Amino acid sequence: MDRSDNQGSPPVDLAYIHNMMGGDVPLMKELFSTFLADVAAKLPLMDTAMASFRSHDLFQFAHSFSGTATCLGAHGLHKRAQLLEEHARARHLEESKQAFVDFREELIRTRDFFVAQMESYD
Repeated sequence: MDRSDNQGSPPVDLAYIHNMMGGDVPLMKELFSTFLADVAAKLPLMDTAMASFRSHDLFQFAHSFSGTATCLGAHGLHKRAQLLEEHARARHLEESKQAFVDFREELIRTRDFFVAQMESYD
């Protein structure tokens, strides 16, 4: 995966979220908080699923985050989730490993972005 699309640009289209939420900061904080809780709950499970290559579980996690990423304007995360879905569905171990590394990296980058956003609202 070409990682150049995440260099120097935020992982989330914040203007998209502001527009979608009508600038409602409490609602945005709730959305961000829900995403952060989802990442905290699922990331260790995803790591375990990748370590034992449970392709169906990887597909389900990636699919879940693909939809979430779309709603959040996290385009890079969405692309990486789709790629992981594709390789996990096909049970391609080596391709899934690399797709997982890329996905996980972008998921953490997106998580960190939302943590910083939450802090900026306080």
